Amino acid sequence: MSADTGSTEIHQGTDDVQGKRKNNVSAIEKIRKFLLDEFPKYSSKITMDTMRPLPTFLGITGPSFCLAPDAFTPPTKKMDKNSAEKISQRIYLNFTYFLTNYAFIAAGTCIIIILLHPRTIIYSIIVCALWKMHDMTEQQNTPLILMNRDVGQYITVELRTRLLYAITLYVVVLHCLKPVITAVGLTGLMIFSHALLRDPKQIEHGSSYMDDESSDDDCDSSGSEVMVETTV
Repeated sequence: MSADTGSTEIHQGTDDVQGKRKNNVSAIEKIRKFLLDEFPKYSSKITMDTMRPLPTFLGITGPSFCLAPDAFTPPTKKMDKNSAEKISQRIYLNFTYFLTNYAFIAAGTCIIIILLHPRTIIYSIIVCALWKMHDMTEQQNTPLILMNRDVGQYITVELRTRLLYAITLYVVVLHCLKPVITAVGLTGLMIFSHALLRDPKQIEHGSSYMDDESSDDDCDSSGSEVMVETTV
């Protein structure tokens, strides 16, 4: 009787573990499917045709190229039940309109931070070269000859793979993690701040000012409205 109970508990434990693994796999597959479905939608919109001019992006108007007083404003003047909707609507409008500009900001920030960490570049190249050599020797079944001796029988493919995984983890944690976090943090902060504060009602004031060739020298806030933020 006790043996049957013990076997039943083991089967239940095995089923629970398998169920957790299936849930984890399904969650990962959902995330992967979401990224594969959403990324092409946005990447296809990142073109030079959708690149907004710098005066439009920064809200610069007038012949003296000064910042318009209403270029950057808070999305709501007071917090109420509709504040969250106004904030999300402004972020969505700006993110959609300035998508290419944001992509260039992200790429430029990543390039600058990578150049500021030359060790990360060197170690990453070394790791990639080691993995490339490992793949070539494995595919072509190339013997590892050292001092006229085949060391492949001692350093097996499985052992080399584990060593490369350990080296890769070491490089990623100690040399790549900090630059990646810095790049993501700075990029997210700049893009989020601009998308939150850039007023869509004044989105093309700078370009419309120069196109109209008005004689006003001051930086007023009048301009064409191409993005209208609905207020509730």
